[in-house]
Amino acid sequence: MDIHIFCCDLARESDREKLITEIQTRPFAVGWLVNNAGIGQFGTIAEAPWQQTEQMLKLNMLGVCAAEDKCRPIFIGESNFQIGRSHL
Repeated sequence: MDIHIFCCDLARESDREKLITEIQTRPFAVGWLVNNAGIGQFGTIAEAPWQQTEQMLKLNMLGVCAAEDKCRPIFIGESNFQIGRSHL
């Protein structure tokens, strides 16, 4: 099995688009997409500045789901394709 890594910030639409372009231009089939996105914060949510909490939510929930949504049309019909979420 060959493993290829593509690093990006899934909270950013432009980075998600780069991920899709990268997948579409690879000269081989992609069998797995592992979303290892996720950040956390120390302390209670009440103590954290809203901007920090908002960024965490964008990445942990919206970014991951948006990336999967963008990838789904590429992989429909691939019998062995799977998406893995390492942080959920």
